[in-house]
Amino acid sequence: MIIARAALIATVVMTALTARADGAKRVELLRNVPATVRVSSRVANKTILPAHLVDQDRQTAWNSRTGDLVGAWIEVGAQGGAIIDEVRLTVGHTGTGPHHEDYFTMNPRIAAVTITVDGSWQGDVALDLEQRDLQTIKLKKPGALVRITVAKIVPGSKASWREACVSELEAWGTPPPGFAAPAKPLAPSVEVGEATAIKPDPCAYVAPMRRDWERHQDDCATCVDRAGEPWCDAIALTIADRAAPWAGGTLVCKADDGTYDPPTCDLTIAAGDETITIDDGHDLVRLHPLELIDARALDLIAGGAPELVVRYREHDRDNADRLLVCRATPFSCTAPIATSGGSDGDPWTTTPRFARGQVVLDAATGTPPAGVLGAHALVFK
Repeated sequence: MIIARAALIATVVMTALTARADGAKRVELLRNVPATVRVSSRVANKTILPAHLVDQDRQTAWNSRTGDLVGAWIEVGAQGGAIIDEVRLTVGHTGTGPHHEDYFTMNPRIAAVTITVDGSWQGDVALDLEQRDLQTIKLKKPGALVRITVAKIVPGSKASWREACVSELEAWGTPPPGFAAPAKPLAPSVEVGEATAIKPDPCAYVAPMRRDWERHQDDCATCVDRAGEPWCDAIALTIADRAAPWAGGTLVCKADDGTYDPPTCDLTIAAGDETITIDDGHDLVRLHPLELIDARALDLIAGGAPELVVRYREHDRDNADRLLVCRATPFSCTAPIATSGGSDGDPWTTTPRFARGQVVLDAATGTPPAGVLGAHALVFK
């Protein structure tokens, strides 16, 4: 694809302010708030990792799949109400080889990109092919989810190297209200391929509610039974040993009134182009927040795609650990199965294992209630 230079939007700058005009402090979001970075593909080389895109090491780089050049993309998602207003990236691989080879000129470099924010197109941006430092792209309209798509490539001197390369990526913007810097820098989750989990940020609606709540506090110093602060947390579901069609998911826990509303949690799981939300039909929406433990793609039932096993903790009086199993065809999940509990009385735990399309719970500690131990058929709803 060729883009006429006159059509490119001149929004690339080399420096950025550290505070917005309205006084809100800006931070590098990938190191300060939970965030997910997703790339279109990865090169077939186990030593070159997608995470090299955000490892703060200019000697390493994300490399796309060979041949994935124009059309390759990077997507950045900030969570919890954070807003991205600019991204910074290198236009190529800025590292050097063991014999001082210049990877910057040997690899393809990115001459132009297309920017979309929260699914809306913002324009094309020309980049400086000679500049090895981070180049800054200011967003015309800030948002929570930014996709950078390669629009124009200039080949490198090594003709057989046909991968899009970026050594480092940063996302700058404003953190959510009440932000406190973490004790040590965070590391964003880095994933490969499309995800159909909730987009954009499912907690974005809370920011205006919180502003209204704060204004009401100022107007109501003597009120009785005042409403509590609204809150919402969205946590990405990371799948170990991820395999098609499992694309990820999102756990959203929220309360519109932090004092009087019982918090509820919904887990949305994505498989290919489909999503399923585990709601009261699956007995997962509770009066107490949930905590994800892990998720893993496992081949439990002969034939077809591997199943997805999700484990989570329910913070109620029993602090029960549970698991559920999802299958892709037809897309459905089992009811949750308790694997531990009894924290207020006789705490007990089990060790789950899978055999012949069933989950088997073996005793680990304590005395599980009747009917817990042994084999449980996987009944999909």
